[in-house]
Amino acid sequence: HVFLLNMLDAKSKKNKSLKVEENKRKFPKKNFISMLKQLKTFILGLKEKKNLTTWQNYSKENSYKINEEKEKIKIVKNFCAKNKINNLLDLGCNDGVYSKNALSAGCNYVVGFDFDTNAIDRAFQDSVKNKLNFLPLYLDASNPSSNLGWNETERKSLKERANFDGVIALAFEHHLAIAKNVPLENVIKWIMFLAPKGLIEFVPKNDVTIQKMLELKGDIFLDYSVENFEKYVFKFGKIISKDIISESGRIIYEFQR
Repeated sequence: HVFLLNMLDAKSKKNKSLKVEENKRKFPKKNFISMLKQLKTFILGLKEKKNLTTWQNYSKENSYKINEEKEKIKIVKNFCAKNKINNLLDLGCNDGVYSKNALSAGCNYVVGFDFDTNAIDRAFQDSVKNKLNFLPLYLDASNPSSNLGWNETERKSLKERANFDGVIALAFEHHLAIAKNVPLENVIKWIMFLAPKGLIEFVPKNDVTIQKMLELKGDIFLDYSVENFEKYVFKFGKIISKDIISESGRIIYEFQR
C-alpha cells in the first residue's frame, strides 16, 4: 500500500523512456476504498509489542502495599469530587488506574501522559474496550512538544494548549527531578502551571525507588527535600492538604495555584 507504490513511482522517474499517458484510465475509487479497508483491518489487528518496558506492569508490581494503594485512590476520588473537576490531566498515568477512578468520581474527561509505550498502549486498549472518556498519550515530560509549523503558530506547545481544571502527578516528580536532573523548583512550577488545582506526590530520598535511581549517580541532589518541596509549592500557590501514604514517607499534596 505504501512501499510498492513508492517504488514504482521512483522507478518511473528514473526511467526517462517512460512517457505519461495523457488519457490513461484513472484508478477506480472503489479500489482506493478497498485499500483503505484492508489497511484498517490490518491496523486493528496489531497487537502490543512483546518486548518488556520498565513500567508496563507498574499497577500490579509497585512498591505500595494494598492499603496504601487504596488510600491513594481514595485521595484522587475525593479531590475530583470535592473540586468538581471536569477536565483532568494525569501525569505519569501508566495504565490508567487513577484516571479511571477519577472518571468514576465525576470527572468528564481525562488526558493521561506517560513515557512507557507498553503501559500507554494497554491504557488505550482498555479505554476503547470500556468506552471511557480517557485519552492516554505518549509524552517525554523532559522534552514536551513545542510550537511547530509555519511561523511556529500551526501547532501550539503542550503548555499553551493545556486547558485543564485539575492535574494529578502521582509518583511522578522524582522521575524529572532525580532521573532527569531537572531542578525541583522547575518541576513544581511546571506541574502547577498546567492546571489551577491538583495533587502532587512527593517521594523522599529514603524511598526504595529513589535509592535505586541514586545507585549510580550518588546523592548529588542537595536541593531535593520535603522542606524545599513545600517551599516551592508556596512560592507558586498554596498547600490545601497533605497526606502521608506510605511507610517510606511518601506524601500527596493538594495544591491551589
